[in-house]
Amino acid sequence: MIKEKLNKILPIVALFVLAAFFAFYYPPTVGIDNYYHIRHAWIYQTQGMFNSDFPWLENSIIGKLGGDIWYGFHILLIPFTFFKDLLLGIKFATVIVTFLALFAVYIVFKKFNIRWPFLWTIFFFFSVPDVHFRLMMLRPHVLTLALLLIIFYLLIEKRSGKHIFIASTLASFIHISLLWLPILVAFVVFICQKIFEKRWEIKNNLYLFAGLIFGAILRPNAFSSLKIAYIQVVQLSLEKLNNAPLRFGTELRPGNSLSIFVWEILPISLIVIASIVGLIIFLKKKKTNLENQEKTLISSLVTFYIMFGVLFYAFARRTADIWVLFSVLLAAVAFSIVFKNKEVYLKFKKISLTIFFIAIIVFGVQTLRIVSGYLSGLPPQDMFKEPAEWLKENSQKGDIVFNTRWDNFSFMFFWNQHNHFINGMDPIFEYSNNQSLYLQHYFLEIDKILMVNGEAYTCGANPCNESSVSTVYDSLRNNFKAKYIFVEPARNPKLYKFLDSNKHFDKVFDTKNGLEVLFKVL
Repeated sequence: MIKEKLNKILPIVALFVLAAFFAFYYPPTVGIDNYYHIRHAWIYQTQGMFNSDFPWLENSIIGKLGGDIWYGFHILLIPFTFFKDLLLGIKFATVIVTFLALFAVYIVFKKFNIRWPFLWTIFFFFSVPDVHFRLMMLRPHVLTLALLLIIFYLLIEKRSGKHIFIASTLASFIHISLLWLPILVAFVVFICQKIFEKRWEIKNNLYLFAGLIFGAILRPNAFSSLKIAYIQVVQLSLEKLNNAPLRFGTELRPGNSLSIFVWEILPISLIVIASIVGLIIFLKKKKTNLENQEKTLISSLVTFYIMFGVLFYAFARRTADIWVLFSVLLAAVAFSIVFKNKEVYLKFKKISLTIFFIAIIVFGVQTLRIVSGYLSGLPPQDMFKEPAEWLKENSQKGDIVFNTRWDNFSFMFFWNQHNHFINGMDPIFEYSNNQSLYLQHYFLEIDKILMVNGEAYTCGANPCNESSVSTVYDSLRNNFKAKYIFVEPARNPKLYKFLDSNKHFDKVFDTKNGLEVLFKVL
């Protein structure tokens, strides 16, 4: 009895210890969004949970509409905002979020009767550097990944509509922009069930849609949040296809480089292909067939393997998380179907376990080696603290600070809620609010200012035309209403040189290392 309880508890404890170790080993700057999310949760804790207005972004559709597409995630983070040191709050919140994701993977693998579910969960955690790295970020995507797997299991196993409703409600409540993912998963499962099980699972899909709708409206300014989600998903995709001048984080770029193929796509693909080939050989040799539900499961996972693989390779590295999860599940299912045969299991148990442990070690060492390179390039955890605190002490409340780079916002907002900024989180939010202003900002951000007789110009059209040209001073002072401009000279040397030499701008703050500078717009 005690042994059985230990067998149930120990894997869960081990996953928690694993999450805690890496959460405290890695710095809080694993993903700059961590800083924004914990601070926004703190805003709800200190100013009320039912006001999603976000006035800190002056030129963003988020500031204009006041919706919060991550509302549920921010509500879940509120307990961690009671730490006096919010950096410590980030650490503890990361432990819980990462653990919940790994726990969900382990439980679902176990429910699918996967042989050695704990080992497959560990393998998933270390299988791909980018995925491992993102699993250690304090972001809603981590929980969305877990909920997507749970929804997939509930649909495949035809569990009660109540559970499907709860899981889908949580998915859209936590991250409304990704509610299309459960719909995609449900569609694939629905088609595969019709093909192999000759049945239409209408009822459970209705529960899923009801849950997604309920989770979407379970927030203040629900309509505004839906509009922002549309902008982040649909409009962003369309603008990318139209080659709009939008800058993205690395994870929103295609994963089509040679290094990504070698270290992320190829290893997992070889394991998946080997597992499927092994399953086919086993079925032919034993002259047996898959059950209908197993056919649905395998065919759904193969579809996801192909579908998310294409999305990963062609559109965004971030989809690697889903692709890897369903790829590992596909390999685990194929492996476990073969090992249901007692004769095969006893014959190959030792060698299979040996190979499995070697694979986990090899993948783990390689993942941690690459991730160590990522860590060496991370900014310090007190990034922009000095200029942010100077602004709090020396500017008027609500004064607009022109953050030259959109990715400055998370750090600046974490340290300073006294001022307002231009944009943050994603450039598409500024672009959708006012394209002309976005482009004026864009040319400054990429350090492409036109210099004529000592005067600097930016442009509100692309391609630029005479009527859309304005001086940098006029743009900042009259169009953006900025009182200050924040610049990193190393990233914007041309802009910095102009500001430092122009009479309309007064350098009011400069860090000792000269990496962060504030100018007052006179």
